[in-house]
Amino acid sequence: MKRFMLFLSLILVVLLNMDISFAQSTKEAIRSLQKLQAKTEVGISYRDYVSALGDAKFEVNLFLQSRQAKNDKLADSIMQAMEHYQMAKTVWQVKFDKMYLGRLPSVSNFIFVDNEDDKELIDLNSLFRRYPNIKNEIRKGPMGRDIHIETAIQIIWAEANKELKKAITLLP
Repeated sequence: MKRFMLFLSLILVVLLNMDISFAQSTKEAIRSLQKLQAKTEVGISYRDYVSALGDAKFEVNLFLQSRQAKNDKLADSIMQAMEHYQMAKTVWQVKFDKMYLGRLPSVSNFIFVDNEDDKELIDLNSLFRRYPNIKNEIRKGPMGRDIHIETAIQIIWAEANKELKKAITLLP
């Protein structure tokens, strides 16, 4: 009987630790995204953003690899927020890639909608489908139709923030 009680106690401790580790990895993933959100709200350089994004991705990946994160609305919401933040990095990277395409730095703050070079840097159709508000920001500039990169990033971060708020409401 004592062995059975000891075995039952051991099982209970293991199960409790699993719940605690799940809660901890969930909180760490959310917390890392909240840190990233705070940094984007106060202003962050591209270099610091990439570093902060890597830190957040590490915590999010740990959570998403956990058994408890499978087929879960909370996991999906955390993953969606992370994808938005990664898309912001992709759009921001266009600013720096353009310099290698022979563009002048004075026009490197824009994604040119009608330019084949820009289409190689980023899939504009999928960007517009996912973020229709960016398509609404297309304007006629001196070099053709374009989108201001900083504006696009702000729109994407706003979507990430919405998804993060949703994730927070799904916390147990």
